[in-house]
Amino acid sequence: MSKKLSFLIIPAFFTACTFTFNHCAPKGNLSVNDIPVDTICFGKSGGFANLTERYAIGDNGAVYKDTGGELQKINRIKRSRLKAIQAELDSLHMETMDLDEVGNMTYFLEVISDTVTYRVTWTESSEHPAIKDFYKTLVSTLPNQKK
Repeated sequence: MSKKLSFLIIPAFFTACTFTFNHCAPKGNLSVNDIPVDTICFGKSGGFANLTERYAIGDNGAVYKDTGGELQKINRIKRSRLKAIQAELDSLHMETMDLDEVGNMTYFLEVISDTVTYRVTWTESSEHPAIKDFYKTLVSTLPNQKK
């Protein structure tokens, strides 16, 4: 190969690699249809505008926000904090909960695993302090929230 030709090919090759990496590499976002197994989803819906805020915490500690069909990674929590959240979740025994309340503002918690999905909904006036406290714990994983 002549020196002139290699002078042109090598920069072109690196430019192509850089373009491919920058434009095709994963950006940390997922489709809502690709929610990982062992995920905790939580949020609220309703109010005057009837908007829904939905978040998810994956089993790797990644925290996502649903941005209308795509889960955008917004935070990552430490493994120790994730284990504490999972222990608190286990203590709730969601599999035995019969909680399906709907109101002006409805809060929800959904646990997705490879074998089963549990979902509960409640309102401000609900008399389930454990689920409300757990929801506050989950909200504290979001950026710019009190921990």
